[in-house]
Parts: sequence; C-alpha cells; structure tokens
Amino acid sequence: MNRIVAGYSLSRCVKTFAVCLTATFSLAACAQSGSSAPTASGGNDADAGPPVINPAFGARMPRKCNAVKHVPNEAEAAALSQCAMENGGEAGAVVPMIYLWQNLQIQMGGSRPYAYNADSYSTGIDTTSPVYPIRATGDQLSCTGSATCMTRHADKAEGTCYKTTFGDWQCHFSQVFGVTSSAVQLPAPKTY
Repeated sequence: MNRIVAGYSLSRCVKTFAVCLTATFSLAACAQSGSSAPTASGGNDADAGPPVINPAFGARMPRKCNAVKHVPNEAEAAALSQCAMENGGEAGAVVPMIYLWQNLQIQMGGSRPYAYNADSYSTGIDTTSPVYPIRATGDQLSCTGSATCMTRHADKAEGTCYKTTFGDWQCHFSQVFGVTSSAVQLPAPKTY
C-alpha cells in the first residue's frame, strides 16, 4: 500500500528518512571514533552545542568550542574568536558581567610564516606552522543582569588564527578599531 501524504508517497518519505538517518549515524560514528571527516565550506567543527542561557543575566553564557584540528574556515574562525574573547558570568564574581561578541563577520587572509614580533603574544603557538591573519566586524556586548546589554559596534578587529603545540587551532583579536563611542542598549542575546 502506497499512501499519498501532501503530494509525497509514504514509501518515498520512508526512503528519504532512512537515507538521512544512515548519514546521521555515520557522522556520529566518525565523531565517536575520533576520525575526522572533511568539513564542507561553511561547516563548523568548533560548535560545541547550543547556547546556555544564564538566568541571572538573561543572556547566553560565553561560547565554548570543541577543539579544531584543521585550518579553520571562516565560520569556525568566528566561533573560535568568540570562545577566546568572551568571558564572565561566573557565580560570585566581584563585578557580575558577561562580555560577548555578536554578529561577527570574519575574513581570513592567506597564510604567512610565524613572525616573532607579531606572534610571540600567542600562547602556545606552534612556531613551525603557518599563521592566518583575520579581520572582523561585530558587536561587543557587556551584560549586567538586566534584559538588555550595552552594545558597541566594532568596525574593524584584527587578529590571527594559529595552530598550538597541541595541534588545536585558536583564533583571537589583538586589536579592535572603530568602536562606536556611544553604547546602545539592546536585548540580551540568546544565540551565537
């Protein structure tokens, strides 16, 4: 019996579901076995799951990332930058605040060799691996426990993505320019 549901046959729906389910279990098996499949352009291996909301702040907690063992793409570089640059929200902090980055747009440049004068500040950098310059725009947020956060737009942030001596890639900003002088109160973010 081949029942028609909203223009699709039930057997077609079951076959499509089976293919999707098989692909999902195959990817999960790769992740559990420790092998890494290539990431499609725009994929994000750094993503460690959905945002965790801090009820005291009404905002998401600083982003946490999975280890990235390959040169990151731009989506991964944005996530890794958030993981490196965001902080706060700990219970019992002297100044209860969460510092976040939202709406990050990252552009990665071509690789270059390690340069002591430019890269020695990078903790644990593998000096034999290439370094990738990054530039970004985005919003810096300071959340203090209300339903809104003080938000300043940064026209230009510069930094690097680099491989550590443990084989993980990290990205962060070393300079932020063009930050709007006046902050705007915007709703506390719940997403990345």
